[in-house]
Amino acid sequence: AAAEFAANLDAGEHEGNNLQLNNEDEEAGIQNPEGNSFEADTGEDGNDFDGSSIEADTAEDRNDLDGSSFEAASAENSSDGDGSSMCDFEMHYLREEPEGNQREDPNADPDDPDEPDEEYHDENTTSEEESDSDLENDDNFNFDHATLNQPVVMTRVPTVREMLMLDLALSVRHKQTYECLIDTYEAKNVAFGKKYFPTSKKELWRILGRNSSGIVEHVYCTRCGGYIAEKRKLGNLAVCPNAGCNFQTETSKAKYFITLSLKKQLQHFLETPGIPDLLKYRDNRTKRSATAIEDVYDSEGYKNLNLGPFDLSGVLNTDGCKIRKGAKLDIYPVFVRLNELPPELRQKYIFLSALYVDTKEPKMTSLLYPVVNQLNSLSETGVLWRPAREQNQIQSKFKVHCCCVDGKARYQVLNMSSHQATYGCTYCTIKGVSVGDNHTMRWPIREHPEIPAYEDRTHQGMVQAMIDVHRNLQPEEQGLPLPRPVPILGHKGPTPLMLLHDFDLRRSNACDDLHILYECAAKHATDLVLKEAPRVQEAMGLEVLCDLIDGRLQLIKTPTNISRKPGTCSIKNRKQFKGSEWRNWIIYFAVPCLQGLVVQEHITPLELLSRGAFLVSQDIIEPQHIQEAKECFHAYLELNEELYGIERTKLNLHALIHFSRCIVDNGNLWCYSTFNFESWNHKIIQKVTSPQGALLQIVVRHLILTSLELALHSEDDNISRPVKEQLLRILKKRRLARAVQFSSKVYLLGKVTYRSTTEAERQVLERENFHNIQRVQEYKKIIIGSTVYVPVKNVTPLTKSDNSMVYTYKDTFCSVQSVVRFQYPVDEPTDVCGLFVSEHSVTPQCPFKDAKHISCLLEPDHDLCYFILPEDVRSIVVQMPLNGEIYVVPLPNLFEID
Repeated sequence: AAAEFAANLDAGEHEGNNLQLNNEDEEAGIQNPEGNSFEADTGEDGNDFDGSSIEADTAEDRNDLDGSSFEAASAENSSDGDGSSMCDFEMHYLREEPEGNQREDPNADPDDPDEPDEEYHDENTTSEEESDSDLENDDNFNFDHATLNQPVVMTRVPTVREMLMLDLALSVRHKQTYECLIDTYEAKNVAFGKKYFPTSKKELWRILGRNSSGIVEHVYCTRCGGYIAEKRKLGNLAVCPNAGCNFQTETSKAKYFITLSLKKQLQHFLETPGIPDLLKYRDNRTKRSATAIEDVYDSEGYKNLNLGPFDLSGVLNTDGCKIRKGAKLDIYPVFVRLNELPPELRQKYIFLSALYVDTKEPKMTSLLYPVVNQLNSLSETGVLWRPAREQNQIQSKFKVHCCCVDGKARYQVLNMSSHQATYGCTYCTIKGVSVGDNHTMRWPIREHPEIPAYEDRTHQGMVQAMIDVHRNLQPEEQGLPLPRPVPILGHKGPTPLMLLHDFDLRRSNACDDLHILYECAAKHATDLVLKEAPRVQEAMGLEVLCDLIDGRLQLIKTPTNISRKPGTCSIKNRKQFKGSEWRNWIIYFAVPCLQGLVVQEHITPLELLSRGAFLVSQDIIEPQHIQEAKECFHAYLELNEELYGIERTKLNLHALIHFSRCIVDNGNLWCYSTFNFESWNHKIIQKVTSPQGALLQIVVRHLILTSLELALHSEDDNISRPVKEQLLRILKKRRLARAVQFSSKVYLLGKVTYRSTTEAERQVLERENFHNIQRVQEYKKIIIGSTVYVPVKNVTPLTKSDNSMVYTYKDTFCSVQSVVRFQYPVDEPTDVCGLFVSEHSVTPQCPFKDAKHISCLLEPDHDLCYFILPEDVRSIVVQMPLNGEIYVVPLPNLFEID
């Protein structure tokens, strides 16, 4: 749909690069020449594909690790010649905190025109230019400055297309209204003395081709929520087809949601230069273990899709959100995320399939009905596309690999009863137990007289239950309203997902780590320990305990991969914790911070939960890890019930026992976690300027933004390089940062120093068969994959970040001493890049019996020096100097969104 937007912007250019709009039938388009620079932005927004220089987002003016900007490298040295480039996700970690851990004032307005923009400040500006000396005798605000008399002379003549794109980018970036945009165009028409730009929204939409961009409006019943029809297929009256509803309204006044053409989005995405090469990741990836699950491709569910060499798969997600806290409007986007891209790029290319905006929640069966129809069409006929500069068309089919949503949305998309129902688990048929005076439903792990034997649900069993419920809903006589559904094993009726091709309602129903494991289980376990667990010192109160924990958290330094630093939010205010903070707390900090404060019996459940969370979050999950995680979660549930009673056995805790099977069926949790979609919900919200017409605001701005990005990657010469660079600055808000590209996933940063090798370094290099290396180039830091690593000597002491320790594929912890580059051998020199490291030994026994992923370091032997290559580095390490020891934990994976 966005690509159709861009394609429709390419008509009617006149001589002299001037495009004059005609109110009747002339249209303009957006195209773009192939760029030769690599522009990378941060966070979740994307990357470009070709070139050498790297542009990094400041992410609200955060700096790199040592407070210095990246040193420039020549364009000739920035590419390794293999056509590879660095993604914006990698640049996410090129930022650091300034010295003293100073933070930007949260109340400051980053867009305040009265505040100087340091990022683009011209150091050559003279004091005379900065002063108001010409107006010092005039206190009135006016336009009498002498410089305002000079005429505007254009050194190059821009096209209407270029100016239109710049204005649209500014409009989206600063959330301007369409009235403001049209007024801007009218002012430009007056300034140029000729009508070049549209003077109404109708003209603007015609130029952008909105009507042919794949937007379809679907009318639904505001009384029962049922699906009625596509708006364009209705007459003057919209009538609800559901028996007993009898709702009808004028079609022009009927409420509707919107779907966007996935076929058009995929087609133009696949034809974008550079994308076909990225899609080869599935076949070209490096697999570390033949028996391990390392990506979605190793799961049984993915293998059962039987995809061809050009076929694609994706993850389906939907979740409700509000424009702001307390707002009446509910926004429900439906996203599709590709699996075949490299892990660090999957977050950028998420497609918007449908969007619902109303004051009440949607009936999910109505929202998913047209989405499923689209997906079935893609799985049958696929999409035809042509790679750049090639004549032969390629057919790519698309299938849904799994659906991952939070607990509330899971009941809605499966049309099942909520967690308060007797059969509330969507994964098995366990029967809940009513406990307490409020008759709250609970799901104990131990044997209970009221809980009969249960088993995992199956696709066939779920479909049959849905059909049986639907049959019971048929009225006995024509015209009578439908009776209230009587759920069967929790099913309230059919769901459109049962019609989705190659979709297993049980196995493709993925577990959500964000809401189940972190925001529920981790929070639940922490609250119980803090409030009910006996203290080592019996007189210690809750406030003192929290103060001691906060003090320990303040001592911890984490890699820049973890943006929410420990201790920035007090454990007293844990209700304000985000999901990523609960993840970091339970995996890394909880067990060491509670040691010696709470009796061990009550820390053990946290250790088990921490160990299980670490195992299921790994990038390489062996079969023994899956079994151990299953045992950890089961033991945690047993202890939770034993220590705190059956009243504390929530349904989300019960769902932990299904994580092991979910990994086997769908792959690593990071592949489909709802962490990936939460940031996109935020992007959707940011496109709303007014509650009135919010649905179209979101869709149109989304298409405009996507079409601008596609146009920037096109190969036509219709956008000049200065305009392209300005568009990138507007859309990404970045500053220039350059690095030396060593290979497709390795970048060297900082000022290069030429030095001689030490005797110890030469001996180390000799052991690695690098003989007679006398001189090396030393850099300040190195990017490997998506993470930056820094030598110990370059870590700023006062910051809360430390990227100096690596975890290798040999299961060793090493401190980085220096980052070097040299050529070997002498006769046929080839560039070699690596790290001199000192290896740490760990205590023979794990410091915590059940949290085996937490190790305790012994004093490093700095004479024990090694040289490791970038491909030897597996992860970065969290270091915790607590209780006279140094505890270390490697990040389980480097792909999750923080």
